[in-house]
Amino acid sequence: MRELEKRRRIKEILYSRVTLVVLLIAALFSAEALWGMIRKERDVREKRLSVETEVEELKDRITFLDGEIEKFNTSRGIEEEIREKFRVVRGDEQVAIIIDNEGEKTNESSELAPEPRWWSRILGSIGGLFDK
Repeated sequence: MRELEKRRRIKEILYSRVTLVVLLIAALFSAEALWGMIRKERDVREKRLSVETEVEELKDRITFLDGEIEKFNTSRGIEEEIREKFRVVRGDEQVAIIIDNEGEKTNESSELAPEPRWWSRILGSIGGLFDK
């Protein structure tokens, strides 16, 4: 009989409203903590992808720069870079400048006189009144 009363008493405590409210609050805190972890995992995944992309770009840059360094290890590469940067030629060479006809047309339009500003037009028209 005492054993049945103990069981009944345990069931009353487990199924009481206070116990259920405490369990519900604990479940809510656990769910909120889980949601925070899921958000952090998403952020970390996005950051990892961006870092991996950056690493790939840096590897490509290293490959490019290694090629540039190799170019400077030869006299032809050094000469080519000097000619490109400083626009120099050897003593027995000459520079040829090629002018494009389309470039001349754009220069002609830029040589037109600029349109006078609004205050110049107003002052000119006021000055024109006194000339008559």
